[in-house]
Amino acid sequence: MKYIGRVFRPPSEAYSLIVQATIGCSHNKCAFCQMYKEKKFCVRPIEEVFDDLAGARRAYPVIERVFLADGDALILPQENVSGLVIEGDAAVCLVNGGGDAPGTSANGSIILGHR
Repeated sequence: MKYIGRVFRPPSEAYSLIVQATIGCSHNKCAFCQMYKEKKFCVRPIEEVFDDLAGARRAYPVIERVFLADGDALILPQENVSGLVIEGDAAVCLVNGGGDAPGTSANGSIILGHR
């Protein structure tokens, strides 16, 4: 698992695997927020994200939830995250950011389920 800089875990994601899909925040101009000021925004190569997820699956036999970090992980193109399958019998539901699709939460986390 590769992390760059500080990674923030929302309280609602206390038991989730945190995977850094982006670095920093794409907006990063909010006067009230200092969370990502030391990072320049970029999207991690999707292959690195897939490698992190596959490594986590090997290390942890049960992963119920995955939270895509940093400040703006939902900026990822849908085709980068759709159809993602983790080794073994777990599949990842699509990230849509709205929480209205099965397997997603309102804050953009995704939930691993069995096929």
